[in-house]
Amino acid sequence: MTRRLEISTADCWACPFCGALNATGRRECGACNAGRESHGRGPVAQNADMPDTDTGAADKRAPRAVPGSKMTKTEARYRRDILEPRLDGFDLREIRRPGLALYTPGGHRYTPDFVGVRINGDEEIHEVKGAYRLGSYQRARCAFDEIRIAWPRYIYYWATWTGKKWVVE
Repeated sequence: MTRRLEISTADCWACPFCGALNATGRRECGACNAGRESHGRGPVAQNADMPDTDTGAADKRAPRAVPGSKMTKTEARYRRDILEPRLDGFDLREIRRPGLALYTPGGHRYTPDFVGVRINGDEEIHEVKGAYRLGSYQRARCAFDEIRIAWPRYIYYWATWTGKKWVVE
């Protein structure tokens, strides 16, 4: 029988180099072996034994910025049809691509297609899929749903191009 260990997000710290989640008691990252105070950069992500800031308890697993990648035609269409008109309509302040990487409690990385920042500062996560469903569609949907549960502070949009119109959930 396998025993499952549950760790709350408040009991974790994110490695500043690879972004992996680590238990509070660990002094090094289990993924890249970097220490919590590596290369003279001082303390990294917060945990229970570090002072709190105004980010709140749910943000102890810090999302990190990721470099850009080439946009697909479907993503370019979504940006042109849906996101850019919202920029012009003063609903969004900024659109980032891909913007950041989020980590599930299991340590898996999820990178959204777009991150939108609203005028009031709220952030939106946008995942875009085309009409043709590849074998990875269900895996992507599962990862998206898991991230929605793990990171409730974001507003989530799953957009699918049907070949004629956008269906946004």
